[in-house]
Amino acid sequence: MDEFQLIEKYFNCNEIHRRDVKLGIGDDAAIVKVPQGFELVTTVDTLVEGIHFLKNTPAEYLAQRILTVNLSDIASMGAKPCWMTLAVTLPKVQTKWLNQFSKVFFKLAKQHQIQLIGGNVSRGPLTFTLNAFGLVPKGTALKRSGAKNRDLVCVTGALGDSALALAGLTKKIKLPRSSQAKLRAQYFAPQAQIAAGLILRHYANACIDISDGLIQDLQHLLDASGKGAKLYLSKIPLSRFIRQILDKQQALGYALNGGEDYQLLFTVAAKKIAALEKKLKFYVIGQIDQTKRLKLVDENEEIIQLNKKGYKHF
Repeated sequence: MDEFQLIEKYFNCNEIHRRDVKLGIGDDAAIVKVPQGFELVTTVDTLVEGIHFLKNTPAEYLAQRILTVNLSDIASMGAKPCWMTLAVTLPKVQTKWLNQFSKVFFKLAKQHQIQLIGGNVSRGPLTFTLNAFGLVPKGTALKRSGAKNRDLVCVTGALGDSALALAGLTKKIKLPRSSQAKLRAQYFAPQAQIAAGLILRHYANACIDISDGLIQDLQHLLDASGKGAKLYLSKIPLSRFIRQILDKQQALGYALNGGEDYQLLFTVAAKKIAALEKKLKFYVIGQIDQTKRLKLVDENEEIIQLNKKGYKHF
C-alpha cells in the first residue's frame, strides 16, 4: 500500500462535510471560509512515541489523545473547533492498527464536528502532528493575559488522576485493581472541555488549559497577566481515586505538578460567580492579587513551600 492509497483508505473517510470547507483532502492545500464577524483560532501539537506517550500504546488511545490535546487548546480560548490537519509518521503500515486509529479518530471528530481537511503520511518513528482550527466571535477569545486583581481562580474538574495513572503504568506506584481502568482512561482518553470553554467566553477574564501541571500553567497565566495569586491548597479538587490511594501530601503533589488533566484553569470576577454556577460545574481554588508572586496557602492561611515543578519539554 503506497502513501496515497493509505490516505484514501484510512484518512479520507470523513463523515463530516462542513459547508465552510471549500476544498478539503485531495489537493495541494485546503481552502476554508472564515465567516464574517469571526476570528480564526489555531493550535498545533506533536506527540512522539517514547516522549509524549508510552510505547505500545493502543491505537484507539492515541487517536483520542492527539485530538484531545489540541481540542483542549481550542477550548481554553473559548472557541468552537472547525477544521484540522494531521501529519502521521509510521514505522510501518499495520492495517489493523490503522483501522483502530481511524475509527476512533473520526468518531471523536464527528462528536465535535471538526473536519479533517488535509495532512501528510510518511515513514519513520511513530509521531503525530495535529493542527486544529476554531472560530470565535471577534474580540471575544479568552487569553492568558486577562486576569484582573481580586478575580477568583477556578478549575473545571479534579486534578492529578492522569499523573497518577502514568505513575502506575510506569511502575512507579502500584494501583489498586479496582481503580486501574478509570485512572487509565483519564490518562489515555482525556476529555476536552469544549462546552465549558464556550460558556466561559461570556464570564471569564483569563483562561488556560492544564497540560503541564496546575502550578506551571497558573504561573503562565500570571506572567501573561502581570499578576500574582494565592492558591488555596485545601480547595484543590481531588478525585476519590487519588484520595483513596495516596496520602494528602502525595495527592497534592500529583495535582499540582502532574499535568495532562486537560481541565480549564480560569479567572472570573467574584460578582459573576453566582451566575456562572448556574451554567457550569467548577471549583474556586484561589484569588488573583497584584503581588506578581504565586503563593501556596494552607487552610490556616499560612504560606507553605511545595515543589513547584511541572512538565518541561527540554
